[in-house]
Amino acid sequence: TKTAQAKEISRLKKRFKRLEKKKKSRTHELKRLYKVGLSARVESSDEESLGKEDASKQGRKIADIDADKGLTLIDETTEDQERIN
Repeated sequence: TKTAQAKEISRLKKRFKRLEKKKKSRTHELKRLYKVGLSARVESSDEESLGKEDASKQGRKIADIDADKGLTLIDETTEDQERIN
């Protein structure tokens, strides 16, 4: 039993070392993606035609929503006031 325990302990130590080594070699993808996203956001905010493009896209979306008969819009401000009173 002592030899079996010693084998188990040595196996677990090897596994632990292997996992620690794997953990150290991992890339920090989320941090990298976040940094890339920040730099892309800074670059895109310098564009002058950005607002004009977005307005036309929003207009199209609103027209699509208005054309959909199955979709109903609710005025949230009146609902919220009714809940409060």
